[in-house]
Amino acid sequence: MEKMNVITFKETGHLLGVVTRAGQPEKAATVEEIAAGGFRLRDRQNGEITLQIPEEELGVSWVDYDTRILYRPHLFIMDAGKPEQKTENGPPNLSIALSGALITATLPANVSESVEIWCQIVGNNLSEPIVRSVTIPGTVSAPTNTGSEALILGAGDYKVAMFAPDYALVVFMETVP
Repeated sequence: MEKMNVITFKETGHLLGVVTRAGQPEKAATVEEIAAGGFRLRDRQNGEITLQIPEEELGVSWVDYDTRILYRPHLFIMDAGKPEQKTENGPPNLSIALSGALITATLPANVSESVEIWCQIVGNNLSEPIVRSVTIPGTVSAPTNTGSEALILGAGDYKVAMFAPDYALVVFMETVP
C-alpha cells in the first residue's frame, strides 16, 4: 500500500501538510528532513502565508495515501495513529478572543471534562510566535465551554491558529485594542 508523510502540530495531531517522496516512498521522514526551520501555513483562500509554525512544534506521521488528505490536510487530525476528518471551519461558536491581558477560547458546546486547546499567535511586533495552551475546565458538576489564560499582548493585529480537539484547524484575525 502506498504511504505518505503528514506534517502535524505535535501537541494536538492537527494535520498541516503532506509530503510524498518518489525517491524513498516506503520510508518515513523526519521533521528535520521535510520541515527544517518550521512550516509555513498558507491561507486557503488567497495563498498568502498566514503564519509560520516553528520546527519544535511539528511532528510527522506516516499514513496510508489518501487523496482527500493530500488536497485538504487542514480538515484532518491524527486519532489513534490514523487521520480523522473534521468539519471545515467548525461550528460558528468556535472562537478565540485576545484582550491584551487574556486569551479566551470558546467551544460550541459545554465540556464535562477538562479540555486543552492550543493556540499559535503571530503578528504586531512579536519577534517569535507565541504557542500557548488554554484549558477549558469542564467538570461533570459544572460543565462550561470557555476557558481563559493570562497573556499580555500589545495593541495591534494578530493571527491566531486554533488547534482544538475534535475540530478542524481554524485561523482567526484578532485585534487587541
